[in-house]
Amino acid sequence: MEAFHLIIDGQLKPASMTMEVINPATGKLLADCPRADAEQLKDAVAAAKRAFPAWAKLTYAARRTMIHAISDGLAARLDEFAQLLTAEEGMPLHEATKEIHGSVALLKLLSSMELPNKSIPMPRTAQCPSPN
Repeated sequence: MEAFHLIIDGQLKPASMTMEVINPATGKLLADCPRADAEQLKDAVAAAKRAFPAWAKLTYAARRTMIHAISDGLAARLDEFAQLLTAEEGMPLHEATKEIHGSVALLKLLSSMELPNKSIPMPRTAQCPSPN
């Protein structure tokens, strides 16, 4: 069985724990899924916090290019992902295929949106009457 890893700070890391993924159609072990412990979770959150400022500085166009690359990669391996989804969840293959197509389309749609950068003033809140 193939060993799966966590990705923390852009690096493949062996997980300190695993959990079994059972194919519901066969009742057999499909894979041992990596599972982070508290320390690995802290490392992953810290890495995400370090990465966020650089991501936030990217233009919409640069982010769109990256997200489209992910979408294109997902589309290129659509059959593989659909079969994996079927084995993992017991979902019929045609439904899994539609779900992956939907994920590709949603990534493209959401990454094509540009939200205006504007501030919305907060309304003054009314005083709440005392409960007494």
